[in-house]
Amino acid sequence: MLSSITNAKKGSGLLQCGSAIIPFRDNFPKDNDIYEVLTSDFDEIVEIRKEKEKRRKNSYDEIT
Repeated sequence: MLSSITNAKKGSGLLQCGSAIIPFRDNFPKDNDIYEVLTSDFDEIVEIRKEKEKRRKNSYDEIT
């Protein structure tokens, strides 16, 4: 279990449920709409939101 928190890769860690400790690894696809909700990487959140804003602006520019 120590390997789950020592030099752990993004998307892995430990969950505690009562007295049980459960190691996990998650390779959730980044091109999925749910990814922004699941990621805890601040830099990725900022990048995703910037990209969304850019798409919104481009979409608005096409309409006007």
